[in-house]
Amino acid sequence: MTVYPDIMDDFLDPHANDDPAIPGSVTQTLATCAAYAYSDQDVLAERMVEMGFVDSHCLMISRTVDVLLVDSHAVLVQSADGRVVILCYRGISPLKPIDWLTDVDVEPERVVLPNLPGDGDKFVHQGFYGNTRATFDHVVKSLRRAVNGQSVDANRPDPENSLEALYITGHGLGGAMAAMAAVMLTTDPAYHDIAGRLRAVYTFGQPMVGDHAFAKACDRIRFLRDNRLELLRDNFIRYIYDRDVVPHLPPRASGRFAHFGREFRYPVSGNIVANIGQRRFNSWVPGMAVRMVPDRLDIRVLGRGVTIRPQSPFPVVQPNNQDLNGRWTDQLPPAQQVPALWQLIEPLIDFMAGKIKLLRDVPFTYSLDDHFPLHYITALTPEGQRNLFEMVRTGKPPVGASWRAPAAAVTAGPAIVGEQLPVNYTGPLAGRGADITMHWGTTDGGSSNWRNIQSTMMSRRNGSWMAQIPQVPADADLKMTFRNNNGDWDNNNGAEYGLTISNP
Repeated sequence: MTVYPDIMDDFLDPHANDDPAIPGSVTQTLATCAAYAYSDQDVLAERMVEMGFVDSHCLMISRTVDVLLVDSHAVLVQSADGRVVILCYRGISPLKPIDWLTDVDVEPERVVLPNLPGDGDKFVHQGFYGNTRATFDHVVKSLRRAVNGQSVDANRPDPENSLEALYITGHGLGGAMAAMAAVMLTTDPAYHDIAGRLRAVYTFGQPMVGDHAFAKACDRIRFLRDNRLELLRDNFIRYIYDRDVVPHLPPRASGRFAHFGREFRYPVSGNIVANIGQRRFNSWVPGMAVRMVPDRLDIRVLGRGVTIRPQSPFPVVQPNNQDLNGRWTDQLPPAQQVPALWQLIEPLIDFMAGKIKLLRDVPFTYSLDDHFPLHYITALTPEGQRNLFEMVRTGKPPVGASWRAPAAAVTAGPAIVGEQLPVNYTGPLAGRGADITMHWGTTDGGSSNWRNIQSTMMSRRNGSWMAQIPQVPADADLKMTFRNNNGDWDNNNGAEYGLTISNP
């Protein structure tokens, strides 16, 4: 079963995503592609077929030079008829510190990028440029094959048509490389044959790639700039999920960097990050105190602790309009750099605090967890539409299509009236590192209205989550949904998990 049977029509339609704030088939598919680029070529190809790229094929181009901090992976997904190609760059692997060094390099080498409008030099981050450049020639060669009606892979049969619509995407470092590739293709006359088919660029959790002069130069280019004031279509879109730290990199200690293009943010906590020197929060939990004010960070555990004094004021979390929660909104001004280098510790503390129940409500400014691709996929899945994870991030149990997730996500049974029922859960929430609650109830078999509704905390054992229903009520069907402490729901995408109740 494919998610979007007519996905090719959407990718070829120039007006398919005129409002980037409203998730559509194109944005969801590109976010999925950027996420699965972390996998291998075969797995990505399978996922793209499931999204609707039936009979498409993938070509992965990789170059790695550890001593030069080069770890570049580009994937080309070509539709069966050859009319659509997605160029996707792989992002930062959490298990490969070489990639993280590229993102947070304190003193990055800078490269002057030619062919940009305006006077003076425009510098870009050498790490991002070097990783893009490492595979760029091979990418261009493959794209030219597509332009000429050939397969991007010289070892595959040629399609019936030549390239009509090219999309570029990537997550994290992959987003930075996607941005660099877009700038290189649209500003160098040598690539006009490819640039003429470039439809749009969508990045997810992308860091800044160049200095202010570079960003201003890009804002003078029709394809790359934010066009909302001119009521023109935007072609370069950056998505940021809530408090994702990566769009605020490189830190200010690396020099002055800036974003370009149109930015959309998905607030979950009702807060936005602002670089102003006011009190950020004053949060207290049992046994531990954390307080941040403009000139210091105080951490106290059982009366003992440490005070850290930065060289620049802290950013603060400003209350945002609660009505904006759970939907993509324009962000002005765009994301700014992390002010102080030591604040890069904060996302790590935030990530670890998410594993400790008492610390989950401490409102850190930046989050590493919010950078995970799963957040972007679920937030960019249109309402009522399934995704390959079968999970929707909402403030209440979502409703949607009747497509059922694999049965292996929940194992239980048989459900016999009056008897105990152990439930084992290994669904999409199982690996998120947050406590899970099972919400369960019964129905009469002919109605969707739940009865005998209960909530049971689950316990983790050997990678799965266990709970026990003490006594199965007398009814027709048993229904279950699952929710973790981050607000993520798994209700089988609206179909719910269920068992037929039998009499003893």
